[in-house]
Amino acid sequence: MLKKIEVFTSLQIYARNIQSVFEFGNIPPISINSFHLEQAVLNVINNAIDAMDAGGHLKIRSFTENHACRNYVVIAISDTGPGITDKTLDELTSAQKENGRGFGLFITDEILKHYGGHLEMDSKRNAGTTIKLIIPAISMQDERGLTQ
Repeated sequence: MLKKIEVFTSLQIYARNIQSVFEFGNIPPISINSFHLEQAVLNVINNAIDAMDAGGHLKIRSFTENHACRNYVVIAISDTGPGITDKTLDELTSAQKENGRGFGLFITDEILKHYGGHLEMDSKRNAGTTIKLIIPAISMQDERGLTQ
């Protein structure tokens, strides 16, 4: 899916003169509707592209992290934009937006919550932002029906 998004966004990235790097990790399977995940990732990528000027850098990585004895698939999207330092992630994912804009992170957050995942954000003024989409991996026990 990330390779599809790399191709899909390549013209937009090229037109904005942004450098992009996609790093595809060896990740376990996840249980999520592919359209939902694609929409969630595109929402964050589009925000990152919009935040950067020409010459910016966009990095998309997939990898696995372990939290509380459970594996999670992480899709980290980093940009070199101005950063988001005046708002918290909760403020950015609220449904109260002006002019019908800004629903991308709200929708992404709702999609991930529906599948047991969540968003994390790290942002620094004039140093960019990283948004992590974190989705529970399917464990071998899940596949055999031993755990929920």
